[in-house]
Amino acid sequence: MPQLIVTYVQGGCVNEQRYCLAKRMTSVGTELSHDIVVDSVMKGVLFTVMQNTASYELVPGRVRVRINGQGVSRASGLSSCDRIEWEDGCAVFLDSSVPVAEASGGGGRTSSSLKPLEVLQNIASTLQSPGGAQTAIYQTLDALVEMSGAETGYLLSEMGSSGGGAWEMVASHKPEVSSSRRELVSNTILKEAIEKRRPVYVESIIGHPWSDAASVIEAKIFSAACFPLIVGEKVFGAVLLFTRTPGRAIRRDTLGDLSLLAAQSALMLASRAELRFARRENARLRELVRSGDGSALVYDVSRTDSAMAELDRRISKIAPTPLSVIILGETGSGKEIVARELHLRSGRSKGPFVAVNCAAIPATLLESTLFGYERGAFTGAERSQPGKFALASGGTLFLDEIGEIPPELQSKLLRALQEKQIEPLGSRRPVAIDARIIAATHKDIDAAVRDGGFRQDLYYRLNGATVRIAPLRERVADIRPLAAHFLKLAGVNKDISTDAFLLLEKHSWPGNVRELEQVVTRAALLGEGAGISADDLELDAPVAAASGDSGVFWEGMWDFGSLEEAQGAFTHGYVRRMLERGGGNRTLTARRLGISERTLYRLLSTMGEG
Repeated sequence: MPQLIVTYVQGGCVNEQRYCLAKRMTSVGTELSHDIVVDSVMKGVLFTVMQNTASYELVPGRVRVRINGQGVSRASGLSSCDRIEWEDGCAVFLDSSVPVAEASGGGGRTSSSLKPLEVLQNIASTLQSPGGAQTAIYQTLDALVEMSGAETGYLLSEMGSSGGGAWEMVASHKPEVSSSRRELVSNTILKEAIEKRRPVYVESIIGHPWSDAASVIEAKIFSAACFPLIVGEKVFGAVLLFTRTPGRAIRRDTLGDLSLLAAQSALMLASRAELRFARRENARLRELVRSGDGSALVYDVSRTDSAMAELDRRISKIAPTPLSVIILGETGSGKEIVARELHLRSGRSKGPFVAVNCAAIPATLLESTLFGYERGAFTGAERSQPGKFALASGGTLFLDEIGEIPPELQSKLLRALQEKQIEPLGSRRPVAIDARIIAATHKDIDAAVRDGGFRQDLYYRLNGATVRIAPLRERVADIRPLAAHFLKLAGVNKDISTDAFLLLEKHSWPGNVRELEQVVTRAALLGEGAGISADDLELDAPVAAASGDSGVFWEGMWDFGSLEEAQGAFTHGYVRRMLERGGGNRTLTARRLGISERTLYRLLSTMGEG
């Protein structure tokens, strides 16, 4: 029977209530008259779940409700494992039992037959279907529980970067219990795993130093394993597995396989976090443009620096034309703001501006995202969905990080641009499109074309005109007006001291304008003085090389026989210094250099350090 699982984590306690949806219409709200009563600051009916012939729909109430992160304003279909969120709570809808990865041959899924490789293959298959991300998370957790011999499992996601026990429960696995049962997470075990950044395993709590911990006693834990979910340097969450039956322990011999599946969970949470960030960033930029601040940002800065004045003139020249545009610039340099300026100054300004971050969407979902799909096009496609091309009709479609589009989709994109029509997945009828295309990338797109990673004909089709954005370190005069602009956005009336401005102007700004906004906003909100001092910025003092210590790289510079040799030596020295400053972290170094990890590895190989 279909269920609605209402969950939240508060003060280390996991609260979970399960409700069977036996009625044709089930209201969820905060009053006793509602079928399902939840605790929420949003009073009244939150939403209603309606049963049709063979499907279920969610009808939103008077408050904002999201399904899988997307806001809904009218009746919307529900699929198993859909996540429903409101202001201060969330729920998961299950129309049947959540599928668990099975061993090959279709036999029973006993612990001895469940193998990590087969689980990963099933997860990959699930992720290829639209809306399959939450189902894949449940699949992974169920497999972790079954392989480990655990009785209970939780997959938690860290909310924000402040820590302090702020966790969101993404998925849970435990025996059927009454709706009033309250489960507890051990903060002691969780904190240990996060701080040490490695799995924690307790075979038996009897005699263990943690046996006296209040959270362990209250949760009645006998055996436990906790896996921190880490990608690169960032912790995205944790998996906790428990047993409560005395004598029943998490199987030690499965820890290696469990770590492998936990790593898959980390990647899924990282992708989930990137999508959420992209949505928040797009909403912030939309608000900037709506208030006029987005336009003012380019205009005000353009009056202070010749490079930005040239950029402003080029935008004004290109915007009224029908030409497609490629915007080139480092990460954080403001490519989307420039794209919005091109849209606002064009004849399509009254039409929609639709942005797509091609790097944030899995390759398997990018085609359906761009072109849309018809009902029944694939498993889970219960209703037709228009693509971004259709949504941008009459306006502008902004394809950010165009260099990340996989080769097999590049040919379809080229055909759509040439013929000015698309075919949604599952449809045999072409649909005409009317959207101006603006693309952007932080990569060296010309090099990608030469290397065969990006189609030359697609590049020519997109490159009707090129707009290049100089990195912030090359336009120091922009820093003062930008800092003043970000203070205004933060709603803080503070002056920036002379020493602070000097430090801002000497910083290398690997994160460009986005990094400057973060630094200034943080200093404005956290600084305790009446003004912003250099210490409030929390920036490292500029290294010697930035103040003229060119001898770091150029000792014996006149010994080089050609310009090419000198450039190679400078590149190698600079890469080596940045690698040292990053503590040897190659992912961080590549990001600071504005290149891909593959390019960094190739450079290190030529330096004999690969």
